[in-house]
Amino acid sequence: MNKTSTAMIMSACLLLVFASCKPAPTPETAAKEFLSAFAGLDFDATRALVTPDGKANIAIVEAFTSGMSEAEKEKTKVEFTATITSVDIDGSRATVHYTIPATTEPQTLDMVKVDGTWLAD
Repeated sequence: MNKTSTAMIMSACLLLVFASCKPAPTPETAAKEFLSAFAGLDFDATRALVTPDGKANIAIVEAFTSGMSEAEKEKTKVEFTATITSVDIDGSRATVHYTIPATTEPQTLDMVKVDGTWLAD
């Protein structure tokens, strides 16, 4: 194999590697995903977006909602649809400020960056 062929193969490999990489999401992006999954009662997706300690809390909410009627679940989806108002980042920790229709009180979600991925804490 000549140098030109080797260079072309290496360039193609690098292109494939970089094209398949996604930029690390921001705390805001990760929080939107988490809050959307939570409001939608999608507990499998929610568990994938929290720290290991948070998984136990998700299990409690899932058990609670399992006894809800479909009408109650639909109402919950609307009442817990979040609007992010601001994000404070401090290194590998962040606080996401948001509002939900269920309350007039501002809400916060703590986020932590674990192995390059932002997770709800």
